[in-house]
Amino acid sequence: MALAVGEEALEFEHRDLHWGNVMVQAAASPTINFRLKGKDIQVDTHGMTAALIDFTASRLRTLTGKLAYCNLSADPELFEGPKGEVQVSLHQDLPCLFCQHWSTS
Repeated sequence: MALAVGEEALEFEHRDLHWGNVMVQAAASPTINFRLKGKDIQVDTHGMTAALIDFTASRLRTLTGKLAYCNLSADPELFEGPKGEVQVSLHQDLPCLFCQHWSTS
């Protein structure tokens, strides 16, 4: 739900979302409130909440309209790693997917 809110409000894209970038902890409340598309939504936590980490490949549009992102084409070593691992090979494909234009969606 939080990703949908971020995408709607700020054109947020994580771009590296996998199990290693999701932190889970016990919830402090039985519900969480969101506002999406002008509607207030209450979601049961079922005792757990999740938080995202590692925003290196993320982008968003600030409230002033500017794009915020890291130009990862300046650091090609970021995409190196052991051959054959799914996560590493996916990271190695990212520069091709964005054609070195990290501001694009």
